Amino acid sequence: MYQIEKTKEITNCENIVAVMSGNYVQRGSVAVCNKWARAEMAVKNGVNLVIELPSVYSCQTAEIFARGAVEIFNALNIIDGISFGVENDNKEEIIKTATVLNNETTQFKDELAKKLAMGTGYPKARQMALKKVYGIDLTDSPNNILAVEYVRQLQKLGSNIDIVPIKRKGSFHDQKGSASYIRELIRDGKDFSGLVPKSVMEIVKRETEKGTMPVFDTTFSQALLYKLRTVSSDELKSIADMAEGLENRITFEGAKQNDFENLVSAIATKRYSNARIRRILMNILLGITKEEVAKSPSYIRVLGADKKGFAMLKELKDRCDLPVIIKTADANNFPQLDNEIKRSSVYALGYKNKDVSLSLQEYTEGAYILK
Repeated sequence: MYQIEKTKEITNCENIVAVMSGNYVQRGSVAVCNKWARAEMAVKNGVNLVIELPSVYSCQTAEIFARGAVEIFNALNIIDGISFGVENDNKEEIIKTATVLNNETTQFKDELAKKLAMGTGYPKARQMALKKVYGIDLTDSPNNILAVEYVRQLQKLGSNIDIVPIKRKGSFHDQKGSASYIRELIRDGKDFSGLVPKSVMEIVKRETEKGTMPVFDTTFSQALLYKLRTVSSDELKSIADMAEGLENRITFEGAKQNDFENLVSAIATKRYSNARIRRILMNILLGITKEEVAKSPSYIRVLGADKKGFAMLKELKDRCDLPVIIKTADANNFPQLDNEIKRSSVYALGYKNKDVSLSLQEYTEGAYILK
């Protein structure tokens, strides 16, 4: 709500459009609550139109996550600015960092190679190289890294979309009130009603009673271990974000470990962070390949809208560069969407209500429209 309200205050915009991760999110995890319920939360709290960021982008590195989101925004042809939360809201510094990374010098590449040769993970190595060569110290948190990647993608597209950095309240590491803190409270069955809007709590209560919330990674441990113990080495090599040789370590640990968390801890190293391993394991579970993530979005998927958002949909039919999908049943010949439907059915295995987990929610759940 803070992000939405600050965006309206700063830009005086007419409408808010959100590109929201579906059932799988950038930290390499499942969403604690499904995308239809979260889209409803967004619409009831000031977002006019919610569009899905498919899991092929949402569960990836910051670069791919940002590319998918920015390409969707750009294809709409109605977006003036992209608003995002950051620790450092210096717009000029964000743009400068993005420009530097889009035009890497030999000096920067050499410094980056030195850090990587020392066994440093790529994000940290890049941060160190930026500071050493350019005196830039911006990419020190996931939010700042995403901010830079949004601008990099806008530059690559030659887009006229502006950026609107919103300074977050509290630091990234300030746990109380953060999304990770709230997920911990949900996991432990503790009250978090004072940390979210009333309308959100009403939806959480409804989804919990339905048996579709919460969903956690640990639910998928056995399915993942089955995949690791039956998939071939060549198949693992093709998985998105898989580094050369890492497939051997993953296969070895997959035969020894007995749950998701132990598996992540056993595979992670100084070079391969927990977050990266989580994303790779999720890519293995969902069958997301390097070839697939290299492709651009092929459709616009609406998850929710209010009256103003619904009016925008009529405008999008004439202006959008991609087909707009509101009802899944009406969409044909979209391989990317077919993959998303399959991955949603995997997510549904995490529901306590097994009657719901057997259904294809992609067909039974439509976009949430606030009348």
